[in-house]
Amino acid sequence: EFCTSMAILKIPDSVTFIGANSFSNCVAIMGTLIIPDSVKYIDQFAFSHCSSFTGLKIGSNLTEITPNAFEFCLNLASLTIPENIIHIGSYSFTSCTGIGGEIIIPDSVTRIDNHAFSNCINFTSLRIGKGLTEIGENVFERCTSLQNIKLPETVKSIRSYAFYQCTGIVGTLTIPDSVAFLDKYAFYQCSGFTELNIGHRLTEINS
Repeated sequence: EFCTSMAILKIPDSVTFIGANSFSNCVAIMGTLIIPDSVKYIDQFAFSHCSSFTGLKIGSNLTEITPNAFEFCLNLASLTIPENIIHIGSYSFTSCTGIGGEIIIPDSVTRIDNHAFSNCINFTSLRIGKGLTEIGENVFERCTSLQNIKLPETVKSIRSYAFYQCTGIVGTLTIPDSVAFLDKYAFYQCSGFTELNIGHRLTEINS
């Protein structure tokens, strides 16, 4: 923690656990951060505010990205979430403002907690896998460059502020037939889209 001059980090294959705050605020770590296949758990805030590394490779034995694990990793330019991830914790990638292109949530992911990708202002496309049944509160809040969203037919509820101030969404916004509940302010201040298609199973649109 706060090893502010460390520019290179190589995690050996013998490591199975990375504790809370282990490398937080190690602001000089450069290049691609590789989490080896040996790692089974990364605790919260482990790489928080590591603002210089540009790539992230997540090993095959990790099933959970814990709360705040990679928050404020400002120069992370792309994100690939592997098929072994089941749970993405709250604030795990919040304010990773450099992530561009498309974020793909694989089918393996069954839960994304609040604010997981909030303030990721640079990525333009979002594809959500078939394992997710709920989009949690504030998950994609203020992702202002997001233009295209593809929601699967498995999503049943979209919680409050899920896409709040996603002002870049354009064209047609489609709420799939599977969605039965749309919580308050879910798409509040999404001022860019021009057409809204609401699925026929929606029974409640909250205030």
